[in-house]
Amino acid sequence: MRYKDKVSIDRLCQWADVAKSSLYYHAHPGPRGMKASTHTVIGNSGLVENSLVTDQIRAILSMDYCVYGYRKMTKELQELEACFHAG
Repeated sequence: MRYKDKVSIDRLCQWADVAKSSLYYHAHPGPRGMKASTHTVIGNSGLVENSLVTDQIRAILSMDYCVYGYRKMTKELQELEACFHAG
């Protein structure tokens, strides 16, 4: 950077149309975020495999005229919570 001592970092970033934060960014190794879960918590203490929950969602969505969004689907799954405890 030959203009470093003559022009401020702010001005250089404006000229280059670059965010100042991108100068200080360092990529972190490894994947981002958390690992995918394998189980879903049901009720206060129950755990159910995610495959059972997705099977239940598919069964609900396969019904005629079923166009549930996530809120209605959540309510439906909560009503079926007893099925998971019994299974």
